[in-house]
Amino acid sequence: MFGRKGVHVAGRQAVNAGPPQIVREPIDFDITPHPLKMLAGIGLFGGGGWSFYGEMSESRGLVINHLIRLGPDAARVFSGGMVIVALVLVLLAINGLVQSLGDRVYITLDCQSVVGPTSYSGLKTTRIAYQAISETKIQRFSGNEFLVIFGNDRSKIKIGRGNFRNKTDWNAFKIELNARIKEGRASYHWQ
Repeated sequence: MFGRKGVHVAGRQAVNAGPPQIVREPIDFDITPHPLKMLAGIGLFGGGGWSFYGEMSESRGLVINHLIRLGPDAARVFSGGMVIVALVLVLLAINGLVQSLGDRVYITLDCQSVVGPTSYSGLKTTRIAYQAISETKIQRFSGNEFLVIFGNDRSKIKIGRGNFRNKTDWNAFKIELNARIKEGRASYHWQ
């Protein structure tokens, strides 16, 4: 039923909170891993893992930065742990290489929601409506920037500056996401 103040919906009234909203077109930001970076990661972490594997057979201890001294057994355990870490990183780089050779991967800002990866590896994606975003958090680590988008239902989208193929897309993505979140929250209030 139409009234003087808006449209009545099931006992509630939708009231426009401001000027007419601009309907924004969906935007896809390319976050497909770069194959050369993935190959470099495979080589670097594979080489590091191989060298630590070779150290596991040594019968001498290990001194780290003249601060930490490990005996032969502790050095083998440390080297074994580093081999496992290197193996995990090689597997992540192989996953990125496979993704880079397949279909393009995007983080999408559509009219009502953001669709993106739930982790930095990008294996799974989720959709969070702009109105359901409870928090966005920028994390900085060793000169890198990461953005985590939290939904009311505990869903998350995680994306890093290094994920974007085009480096200028990172700032454009943050600005556009912020504008769409503000528009999504301000579009209608239910009374």
